[in-house]
Amino acid sequence: MEEMKLKVFPLSEMTDEEFAPYGEIIGREKGVSKKTPGYEYWPENIDFGPNPELVVSGLFQINKESKKGKGLERHADISESFFPIEGKSLFILAPPDNSKSKPDTTKFKAVYLDGRLGISLKKGTWHWPTLLGDERARYVIVRKGKIGQLREKKELKDLNIKDINLLIE
Repeated sequence: MEEMKLKVFPLSEMTDEEFAPYGEIIGREKGVSKKTPGYEYWPENIDFGPNPELVVSGLFQINKESKKGKGLERHADISESFFPIEGKSLFILAPPDNSKSKPDTTKFKAVYLDGRLGISLKKGTWHWPTLLGDERARYVIVRKGKIGQLREKKELKDLNIKDINLLIE
């Protein structure tokens, strides 16, 4: 088994195009806004995909016990969007490829969420959140698709990885 070194990219410094293989960045102004005195609204900020799929939201919390990622998971038929409301975290990601039973470790990306921007992951995106610095991080999650579907999970050892060393600059 090998140790993997993975550079951490601050989400705020990534372009929409750089993040596109995994999904979309939440919280940036996109398209034409509608303005009224004192307010501005961007009506088409994130595309949650075609209707009439079921959409649910929930509250997700990462506790300090989760400082190290132990693997990745995916939901082949569910997209997930994470709207930060407290704390800072890292997400380890791999692009979706439902033709394979494991994530492509050569395409791993680690992104740092400082609480100002969120992420919307495509269906099947491999992901694992870990806490960074705080006692906890909290997100409102919006999930769309076949909500009852079980997740697939791969431990690091299943990917022939002993540990992931995150390189934070």
